[in-house]
Amino acid sequence: MMKKLKHKPYTQFKSMLHERKIGYGELSNLLGVSVSAVGRKVNGRSDFLISEIARIEMAYRIPKSVFLPK
Repeated sequence: MMKKLKHKPYTQFKSMLHERKIGYGELSNLLGVSVSAVGRKVNGRSDFLISEIARIEMAYRIPKSVFLPK
C-alpha cells in the first residue's frame, strides 16, 4: 500500500539538485538523516524541518522559497 502524499513533490528542488550534481547521499549527510528519508521528503511523503531547509539554503544557496507552496 502506497502512503499518501503530504504535499506535492519538490520538482524545482529536485531539478536544482540535479543541475548542481548533488545526490541524495550528500544531502542525507548534510541533514543527518538516511538517504531514504531524503527521498521521502523530496517526493512529498514527509516534510522537511525548518532547520533542514535552513541548512540546505546555507550549504547550497538554494532559496527557501522552493519549499513553499505556490
